Amino acid sequence: MKISASAFRALGIKDDFEEYYKLSSQIYHNLAPFHVKEILIVSSLYDAFIIEEEGLIAELVIGQYQNLFLGYPPRVTSVSSGEKALLKIKEHKYDLVITMAKNIGMDPFEFGKKIKEIHPGLPVILLATDRADINQFEERNVKSGIDKIFAWRGDSTLFLAIIKFVEDSINVRYDTVNGNVRVLLMVEDSIYYYSMFLPILYTEIVQQTRRSISEDFNDTQRLLKARARPKILLAETFEEAMYFYKKYQDYILGIISDVSFKQKGNINQNAGYEFLQAIRKESPFLPILMQSFDPENREKADLLDACFLDKNSSTVVLDFRHFLLNHLGFGDFIFLLPKEEKKQKNVSHDTDSYHVLTTEVARASNMKEFEEALQKVTFESIRYHSDRNHFSNWLMARCEFDLANELRPRKVSDFSNIDEMRKYLIDIFNKTRRDKQRGIITDFSEQKFEFDSSFTRLRGDSLGGKGRGLAFIRAFLNRYNIEEKYKNININVPSSVIIGTLEFDRFISKNNLYVFLDMEDISDEDIAQAFLDCEICDELKQNLKTILKHFKKPISVRSSSLLEDYQNHPFAGMYSTYFLPNNHDDEEVRLKHLCQAIKLVYASVFFKEPKAYAESLSLKIEEEKMAIIIQELVGNEFGARFYPTLSGIARSYNFYPVSHQNAEDGIAIIALGFGRTVVGGEKIFRFSPRYPGIIPDFSTPELVLENTQRELYVLDTQKKDFDFYEKNLDTLKKMNISDIANDGWLGLVASIYDRNDGIIRDGFSSDANPLITYAGILKYDAFPLASILQDLLSIGQKSMGCPVEFEFAVNVDPENKSPPTFAILQIRPFVLLQEPLDIGWDTHEDHNQVFIQSDKAMGHGIIDSIQDIVYIPAELFDNSKTIEIAEEVGVINKTLVASSSQYLLIGPGRWGTQDRWLGIPVRWNQISGVKVVVETALENFNITPSQGSHFFQNMISRGIGYIDIPLDTKDCFIDQKWLQNQKVFNELKFVKHVQLSAPLLVKLDGRSGRALILKSEKTE
Repeated sequence: MKISASAFRALGIKDDFEEYYKLSSQIYHNLAPFHVKEILIVSSLYDAFIIEEEGLIAELVIGQYQNLFLGYPPRVTSVSSGEKALLKIKEHKYDLVITMAKNIGMDPFEFGKKIKEIHPGLPVILLATDRADINQFEERNVKSGIDKIFAWRGDSTLFLAIIKFVEDSINVRYDTVNGNVRVLLMVEDSIYYYSMFLPILYTEIVQQTRRSISEDFNDTQRLLKARARPKILLAETFEEAMYFYKKYQDYILGIISDVSFKQKGNINQNAGYEFLQAIRKESPFLPILMQSFDPENREKADLLDACFLDKNSSTVVLDFRHFLLNHLGFGDFIFLLPKEEKKQKNVSHDTDSYHVLTTEVARASNMKEFEEALQKVTFESIRYHSDRNHFSNWLMARCEFDLANELRPRKVSDFSNIDEMRKYLIDIFNKTRRDKQRGIITDFSEQKFEFDSSFTRLRGDSLGGKGRGLAFIRAFLNRYNIEEKYKNININVPSSVIIGTLEFDRFISKNNLYVFLDMEDISDEDIAQAFLDCEICDELKQNLKTILKHFKKPISVRSSSLLEDYQNHPFAGMYSTYFLPNNHDDEEVRLKHLCQAIKLVYASVFFKEPKAYAESLSLKIEEEKMAIIIQELVGNEFGARFYPTLSGIARSYNFYPVSHQNAEDGIAIIALGFGRTVVGGEKIFRFSPRYPGIIPDFSTPELVLENTQRELYVLDTQKKDFDFYEKNLDTLKKMNISDIANDGWLGLVASIYDRNDGIIRDGFSSDANPLITYAGILKYDAFPLASILQDLLSIGQKSMGCPVEFEFAVNVDPENKSPPTFAILQIRPFVLLQEPLDIGWDTHEDHNQVFIQSDKAMGHGIIDSIQDIVYIPAELFDNSKTIEIAEEVGVINKTLVASSSQYLLIGPGRWGTQDRWLGIPVRWNQISGVKVVVETALENFNITPSQGSHFFQNMISRGIGYIDIPLDTKDCFIDQKWLQNQKVFNELKFVKHVQLSAPLLVKLDGRSGRALILKSEKTE
């Protein structure tokens, strides 16, 4: 189903996913498109020897990249003459040429011209090794063929500066326009000084970027932010400086300028002051450093509110670094308090003279510390920094562009009082840090568990199917304005930690547990015991202890195998899930419970049912790997029980639409308490999110009384100490709905039956048994469940490109102390196996030839290979004996599988339900050879068909035909008389097996829901 843009607009959801995704993530992948990968260095053997005294050039470059974590360093090729270099350039592609000034066999400028003739855009850098050459080059007016000259003083960081300078010069236009990247402009005509300052500048920028990205939550974020570091531009003349400023004015982070340099071709001793004076008129608070050999220029710097650097100072390098750290935002943010209202000038030689009338009151090295400091510093300090854009400048230097742009236009006058401004600043910083974590997978080593709905990867490798789905939906919730639409509701994925599949491999291999793959006769209980007897490694235990220090609520331990939630074989409900109260006073006991649950989830890979299911799909279970999801549970605690208000499954495709519903309108199946009621096929409530008022199962008082949920699953929190060695241990327990009447929230979902009038009245009274109708939610919109489900199904289907199914939980605090929560617990693609096959319906079909007919069917295609029918005769069915019936079906299934015979399975109620009173609770290993399943109804056993269970999902994903035969429906029937007249091949106490002499003809059309099974002529 394709969802139109207009449909998304009608829902109030952004329909700009592709563009929005690029802005938030892909744009950073595209930053810095040019990288220096291949360098050609041209030097005489003598110069090469001089440089090698400090270390090989290649090693210098590689070393700097490794020390600063800049990724892959460029490859360096060295040649000894200009002629050899020109031959190399003709044969190979280089990104940068660095040539020494002397002894390369030709004039370096002529050499540069020859290179430009071959490759006009290839950057050529000239490296001078002595002061005489430097002075000569500075006096030379024409430098054609050479892009920039640098002075080599034995500092290895110069090579890094050269490489980054070249990259910045090429990338700056693209990165500013497309990524809002900042620019630092240096105006300096002295080769010696810019060769000294640029390495310092680049090193500090890279170090600052490293400090900044240490706050990010995973490697991808860090790598992307590293590309967004500020770019450096170098100008040598007044005209060049003004050109750069005008072109990148909106992105300038700061300016470092000499005072004396060329203007209109001649040296102007005041050019820098004039340049900075023009800039200060437009940008009164832009950080500026004026540098000069003349100490008297300090007064000019003070007039411009600029910092001053004396080039004669013995501490010039330290002073330069001081400016970078304290004024450009490359260091800690220093909260200052002005001493006087009016700032006076100071012409002392203190390099920090710009702030002599202020006092430091707080310091922050990261955003969390900044947020904490904001709560303590005075109004005067906040106003001082806000008026001067210090907050946004500091953030710009840390590549926090969105936050910086949010803060820059805000002034003190925008707020009614200091508390309002302080709250605004704290909230926006907190939101930014929280949003950085949302939608991404955080490495465990970087996770501080500071915010709700965190998502953490532990121990590497794959997240498994469920883990991938959760990571996916978190990312896409971040891309749409769901929170904006439902401002008072927390829509999220609960805090989760994923233990990657690598740990499963280690555990299985270390304990030699693969032997259970080939053991056919061993019971699931014995396998579980063997896994429990093994130990989890100490390193993982330490990690789990850390998790338990932060996860204080009850938790679930869920499977997330490689095969789960795939489009064509979801393995839904095949593996174990455990719910832990997580409330014991002893942390070691809590750790023991968690370790045991993890081991049992691992063990479930080797259980009979998933092995049988894998074999039916021609998959090898030995290829399966298991990740683990540790997830905080959603709910409230009432006395000794913990549970959510309701849980459910929503699907964007409805197999049984009624009235004016369409299949594409979707379906939701919900129940009070934990979702085992839903996925187990027990009594539930179903509705279409688009038409929440159409509830066919509850259309009359009689149907409400018959179909209402009577029991729910809750977590028993009273049993704090238990042991998974106990057989049949289940921390969830089933309770009657009436037992939770005093929990204070049933009025939201319950109605009562008025016996006097014979009608259902909305609302709850302790004097009557509650009927779970969800009237408060679906009729009176006390919680916008239908709207949220409709939006999420639309988003999910658009994002995945196919129908989707997701599990969710809703929790409403009866005391309204916290906002309601809608938690997504799982999402998976829901692929309908409908072949583009014309079934070829015959409108003149002989009625006597029809064995089964239905308009409520799933599957698609024609099957002509079924000669075996396994069924439960109505007269033998006893709903108190459904477990025994399931076992008998398993016995016959084993025989048919051995002979490779697919069969038709017919029985009353829901197949595969976990509620033995609603149908036959078969497991997959008991029906692994089935091809078509039929659910029938009896006079005293009329159960609504399956749709929300894990069993149902696995059945349709395997392409198993499904047919429902409701009671007393003209268009749906089964010829029981014909079936009873067939010769019985095998008869057990409750189950019969008929083997026909010729195959049936099965026609299934899932698009129309129609099914027809025709008798074979030979069986007449």
